[in-house]
Amino acid sequence: MTEKITMWDEFIDPALIAYYIIKYITTGVTPFLLVYDRKAVLLINEPYNFRIRDRMMQIVEEVSHIREEARRMIQHSQQHMIENDPKKEKLFQIGEEVLYHDAVKEKYYNGKLEEKWKGPYIINIILLNRLYKIADQYRVLCIPVNGDYLKRYDW
Repeated sequence: MTEKITMWDEFIDPALIAYYIIKYITTGVTPFLLVYDRKAVLLINEPYNFRIRDRMMQIVEEVSHIREEARRMIQHSQQHMIENDPKKEKLFQIGEEVLYHDAVKEKYYNGKLEEKWKGPYIINIILLNRLYKIADQYRVLCIPVNGDYLKRYDW
């Protein structure tokens, strides 16, 4: 009697399979078809040769097509990212007029109604890693500015 009680869990998977592959009158299709959008194929219904060799060949062919499609999608996505890179547009030349966003001031001071951009400044020196030294009409700022905090001055 105790042996039957401990073996009940072995019947869960077959019961679920039976539930998923039975066609219901109300829907007219199997729950498996509704969930996975294809008909369930049980290995016991197929001949032995199909179960092993043909299925392996089918998987090998599908994987190569799936990988090729994924490779094309990755290349397309990378090309789209390169074309729409906002940093690409922010390369400035010496003598170009820019506005400077003071992010430090924004963190500690809530100036809602004040202008967010200061300037115009002129690009004075171009440093490495998109760093720039900018100057107003009187002096050159001593601290280099990251190109992310600059934008072109269109007057």
